Amino acid sequence: MTTPQRRMTDTPESKHTLFKVYVYGSFVITIAFLATLGFWLLYPYKTIDIKEQPYKIQGSRVLHQGENLLYTAKFEKYTYKVPTQHKQFVDGLIFNVSEEGSKPTIRDPGLGVVLVSIHIPHTLPPGVYYIHIDTYYKMNPIREIHLESRTETFTVLAAKEGVK
Repeated sequence: MTTPQRRMTDTPESKHTLFKVYVYGSFVITIAFLATLGFWLLYPYKTIDIKEQPYKIQGSRVLHQGENLLYTAKFEKYTYKVPTQHKQFVDGLIFNVSEEGSKPTIRDPGLGVVLVSIHIPHTLPPGVYYIHIDTYYKMNPIREIHLESRTETFTVLAAKEGVK
């Protein structure tokens, strides 16, 4: 009569060894995960330095509804990440700029000067305004860096007769 063959994994020692591998492996994976999270949260990412605040307006500071405002942004960019921007006309009340007027200029790292044009809508009431710019850099899945900037003040007048 022959005895049935026992597999190596059926012994109490091998089960204990597999349990140890499971426990130590889980521990190592947890430590690696926590180290990654800590790095993502605490690393001091350098995105952009704005060289001149507030941004300088080019041309006339008195504009009519329907015209374009030009301003110059001087900066030094340190990342290849593309930001998202939200721009608003501010005079005590806040008027959002359309998504078309909010597209950031995609630039490579380094010093840069950008001439930005924003259309002044016909629906924007006359008054004294500045443009508030919120810039967001998504650096990793859990960290977003937020920067605020603005332009100099400018005056918006009612649209010229016959201009649409």
